[in-house]
Amino acid sequence: MTKQYHRVARLSLLLLIAALSPVSSPAQREQNKPQRPTAPIKIQREEAPPITPGPDWQRKVFKVKYADVEQLVNVLKIFGGRILSNRQLKVISVFGPPETVAAVAAAIKQLDVPPTVATNIEVTAYLLMASEQELPSQAIPIELRPVIDQLKKIFTYRGFGLLDTLVVRGRDGKRGNASGVISSPMVGFNTYYSLSLRPRIVSTEKGRAIRIDDLQLNVRLPVVSGSLQEKEKTAIEYQNASLFTSIDIREGQKVVVGKPTLISASDGTKGALIIVVTARAVQ
Repeated sequence: MTKQYHRVARLSLLLLIAALSPVSSPAQREQNKPQRPTAPIKIQREEAPPITPGPDWQRKVFKVKYADVEQLVNVLKIFGGRILSNRQLKVISVFGPPETVAAVAAAIKQLDVPPTVATNIEVTAYLLMASEQELPSQAIPIELRPVIDQLKKIFTYRGFGLLDTLVVRGRDGKRGNASGVISSPMVGFNTYYSLSLRPRIVSTEKGRAIRIDDLQLNVRLPVVSGSLQEKEKTAIEYQNASLFTSIDIREGQKVVVGKPTLISASDGTKGALIIVVTARAVQ
């Protein structure tokens, strides 16, 4: 009896220990297995097949004068063959079929050219003063006399005078500016101006022309009230006048682009500010 009791007690203890022990699932047992190192993945790179020279292949060396040889070679590679460059010697060597060598020669002839010289454009603007009365004798440039004769036919002004000549020279497509101070012949006080424009060469149906974009002229005109003889009774005010436009001019042509602006003088005389523009391309 006692032996049987001890045997049952020992069996019960073993069953209790087995019940309290953690039981791992199949997935956990898979994770606990030691991992085998994975083999590196090999990437198969496609290499260009070697060039096999033909029996008629030719060798030729070209001297490059202006272009960058390395940039030129990058373009010439489309013809195939073997093309090498030497920047220090400025040469390109070609090894390939006759048609490849001929195509490379034609391309180099077309691409290896002197750099384009930037064209300069010279714009001349004449600031004219027109008045109902004769103005003090002033020298009018010969090239402006035909323009003034036409203006006399259009307007009723009797006197014309040249206030100033503005010359702006710059690169094709680049903005140019000019400013200054001039004395007005009508009132005897300073007139302030600023000119800004952007000329460029264009092709039209009538040939090459110069397009002036964003031509802007700002003028501060003196307006005098009172008597000029009695300075203590003279009052000066400045009136702003502006012009903003874009025009096309043929080289050598003179164009009146300023809409007359009425100006009141001390004696009631009225006048106009007229702008004449001409332009030409220069090297």
